[in-house]
Amino acid sequence: MSDQDLAAAKRDAEAAKARLLGTAHELQERLSARNLAETAWDAVRDGGQAAAQGAARAVRARPVAAAAAAAGLVALVAARPITALVGYFRNNDDTDGDER
Repeated sequence: MSDQDLAAAKRDAEAAKARLLGTAHELQERLSARNLAETAWDAVRDGGQAAAQGAARAVRARPVAAAAAAAGLVALVAARPITALVGYFRNNDDTDGDER
């Protein structure tokens, strides 16, 4: 192998090493915690926006069904507090009648 061939091989090796280090730095940046968190947040935000847009379209398409579903959800969530409130008023009405 001549000196020129050896010098060319060294230059090629240095160029390959520089490309490899550049790729490693790029991967390190892509896999940084901050970058991963930003990417995840963007995905969640985009998914949330798409879900909200889909829900808005569904409500516009079937407003009565959406209102019924909302009322059912409220009734489901508020059933226990409403029952307790009715029981409270019933107990107070019973005791008020006994005192008279």
